Amino acid sequence: VPIVGHFNHLDLGFLYHWYIAELPPTFQEYEAVLTKSFPYIYDSKVVSRSIQKQIKGLKVDLESLSDACFNPFLLGSYTNVIPPKINKY
Repeated sequence: VPIVGHFNHLDLGFLYHWYIAELPPTFQEYEAVLTKSFPYIYDSKVVSRSIQKQIKGLKVDLESLSDACFNPFLLGSYTNVIPPKINKY
């Protein structure tokens, strides 16, 4: 089951600590056990930063991303990446 969040590293650390086990002593160990427990973690902030170079003026906060998804003038030629029925949710 994939985990999707926006800038979710602290949230995942909190969940790991309270529901799985005590946090490992180093970030590298934590990252290894987290990806073993949850192999599919997506961070919308990381994804949006990766497309910032292609869409000029795109901001990575949630409100700006939502505005860009639902306002075709902000996305320009990238409107074809949004599923057509997403505005119903």
